[in-house]
Amino acid sequence: VFYLGFLFRKLGKNPRQPPKTATAQDRADHTIRHFVGGRLPMLSGSCRTYVRDMYTKSSYHPTWLPGNIIHLGDVGEFDGGVFHKKTTLANLGIDFKTTEGEGSQDIDFHSDSGVHIRLKAAGDAVPKGSCLNPASAGAAISFDNSGGFVFKAHGCTTDRIEDLVDLGQRIIDKHHKGTWMRVWFVVTELIRAKSATILVSHEGGASMDVEVNAHIGAGDFSIADASLNLSVVHEDKMSAQIVAHGESTPLFRTGYIKGFFSSGFKVKSYCFASALTDEGEDKLAFVEAKLADTSIDVDDDPRTEVGAAT
Repeated sequence: VFYLGFLFRKLGKNPRQPPKTATAQDRADHTIRHFVGGRLPMLSGSCRTYVRDMYTKSSYHPTWLPGNIIHLGDVGEFDGGVFHKKTTLANLGIDFKTTEGEGSQDIDFHSDSGVHIRLKAAGDAVPKGSCLNPASAGAAISFDNSGGFVFKAHGCTTDRIEDLVDLGQRIIDKHHKGTWMRVWFVVTELIRAKSATILVSHEGGASMDVEVNAHIGAGDFSIADASLNLSVVHEDKMSAQIVAHGESTPLFRTGYIKGFFSSGFKVKSYCFASALTDEGEDKLAFVEAKLADTSIDVDDDPRTEVGAAT
């Protein structure tokens, strides 16, 4: 199948032709992919590591850039592991209903090793090597490796498209009519956060100091909490950083038409949000995600990495 697809593309009989209603930009992007082997330029190494590791850990795609906003029903393509919006279901004449999760929770991920977060209360000794004010509360974050990351999201809820069976059938109908590209993905679920802090190191030795500019009592605090009025007082060798950023959609899932010859509609099947409520379920969901996604690589076709889960 791989070699047949390769020959079709090189002979100009690309089975992934743009639909009749494609814009000039869609056709230009398609032409570029046809002649460069199906890919646009990749992210830098450290950012690619973040995108790959966050997907492996959570079974959700991370939004890139981290502060970008994703909406349910956004339709686009993956280039180098990053989702690029092309249109929306509404623009294509497909309506849908949504459901919003009840209650909220905090989500916390970080690299498996080489990440150090030292919290400091007002008046405490300054952590070694940091630039924090002795009189202020704050946090000193450091990374031992390139691509190390900290992901903290506060007040998270989950929004989903309600009837995926009906949605899938209408997308397949659009594809048969030539108005849906097989390389398109649609956002079917997303995590909405009231505020989030996402840090990615460019190289080993990267560091950042964050200071609290609000009165807080003794004890731990979250560096994702926007109510603390956090500010960055020092940063070095960082690839990306958003600190206590306002409302955002840092994680999402997509659906797509599965297979080269088949016409089924596939959506990632893990319900990670519900697994967060119980320690045992959380561990089980994490193990299942790792087993199902052992072939994940952002260099691969995203349909391969998402479709690997059953």
